[in-house]
Amino acid sequence: MHPKDITFSVNDYDSDGDLTDEGIFLHFGKTRVHAAESTEDFRTIVQHMEAMVREIEENYPHAG
Repeated sequence: MHPKDITFSVNDYDSDGDLTDEGIFLHFGKTRVHAAESTEDFRTIVQHMEAMVREIEENYPHAG
């Protein structure tokens, strides 16, 4: 999967259009993940992922 194929959605609604679950969801193909409750939480996740990249680069230089 190409990184630009990852998409997002905000909130989840039933077939009647009623809100069923609040939050930010990430879509990886057919897999959907409830990633965060708010944009503030989502920013924290992005920062954490950037830290993970640094750790991978430092400890597994051949991974990239």
